[in-house]
Amino acid sequence: MPRTLNASIRNIPMPAAMKRLHISDRGYPVPWFVCWLDGNGARTEPGTGKPDFRVVDTRKLAIAITRKLCWICGGAMGRHMAFVIGPMCAVSRVSSEPPCHRACAEYAVCACPFLIHPRMVRNDRVALPTNFTPDGHIDRNPGVSAIWMTRGYGAFVSDGSQLFRLGDPEEIMWLRQGRAATRPEIIKSIDDGMPLLREKNTKPGHEEELQRQYRRLLQMVPAS
Repeated sequence: MPRTLNASIRNIPMPAAMKRLHISDRGYPVPWFVCWLDGNGARTEPGTGKPDFRVVDTRKLAIAITRKLCWICGGAMGRHMAFVIGPMCAVSRVSSEPPCHRACAEYAVCACPFLIHPRMVRNDRVALPTNFTPDGHIDRNPGVSAIWMTRGYGAFVSDGSQLFRLGDPEEIMWLRQGRAATRPEIIKSIDDGMPLLREKNTKPGHEEELQRQYRRLLQMVPAS
């Protein structure tokens, strides 16, 4: 595979920790968590076969948790942890992915095609390999991403899926297309996604709790 970065991200400074990652045939760094597959759809070791950015290598979840490794670069984490999430995860304070370094998170939201192009959708033209599931993201492209900085989180399992409950934020960075998102852009992205959260849980009392979470998040959205 080439070591040349895609022209669209070539001028974005890459964190030193990410420079050891493989580069895909389209010129994008392959995050540590991405699953590599051979021509038959069987899992291979990183650097052999091809990476499928839609698929998480589930073996990495336990490793990331127990060894406290960055989800993006695979390096050791410090006390400050960054979660790259969409507005709906910011409302619920639950993520399907463990944390990463702040520098890796900032690079990801500026270099990932899905995150910097609000109208882009995930590639479904090529079917997922048998026995593999998507990476846990909501299919909707929210247009706005958040980097949730915290010093703690809790891991739990729900309906067979490993999830992560975010600790209180020390800082939240809202971004759109690699720049700081405006308050109207953030609010619109949150409001557009709220029906998805309502559809996922119709238990008694859920609507009241959802509105409480919604109001709590709005207090953290910048004024301009």
